[in-house]
Amino acid sequence: YEGPGFDGGQAGVYQARRTNREGWVGTSMGWGSIAQRVDAAPLRGHTVRLRAKVKTGPATDASAWLRVDRPKDQSGFFDNMNGRMIRASTWTDAAVEGPVAADATAVVFGGLVKGREAWFDGFALEVDDGAGGWKPVALANSGFDDGAAGGDVGVGKGTSGASYALTAEAQAGGDHAAH
Repeated sequence: YEGPGFDGGQAGVYQARRTNREGWVGTSMGWGSIAQRVDAAPLRGHTVRLRAKVKTGPATDASAWLRVDRPKDQSGFFDNMNGRMIRASTWTDAAVEGPVAADATAVVFGGLVKGREAWFDGFALEVDDGAGGWKPVALANSGFDDGAAGGDVGVGKGTSGASYALTAEAQAGGDHAAH
């Protein structure tokens, strides 16, 4: 093993890495997220599914995340794809699904970045229709084509000093992507 350092290449900063084979273990570079919230009332008692397009830069993991808020700080469904994060330089599908509690107040969702750089586009929230299919849930600006309207861009910046921009470059569809 080689100790902490910077290799000047694609791996960037690393905590330690094996010198006898490819691969590295990265040091934490913080996290950042973008988020949007919808009212849970019409979704209560159903399963919801979040889909998004995600791609990452070097030394970065990213994912879609979904949380169901309940009253009085009770735990609701939460999945941030921990253990199945995306690390891909091409647009990759991300999906999370879970139950909406009968007393849920909000469904909150978005994109999560651990590392340096990621892009998000084409968020879609769906609710089960009770017959084995899915119906779309109306979202404000799910593809970022109207700038930051409808979302909380930059919420939860963690310790990374992350910044966020909406870009016309590298989108999966439409005119813009969050970067």
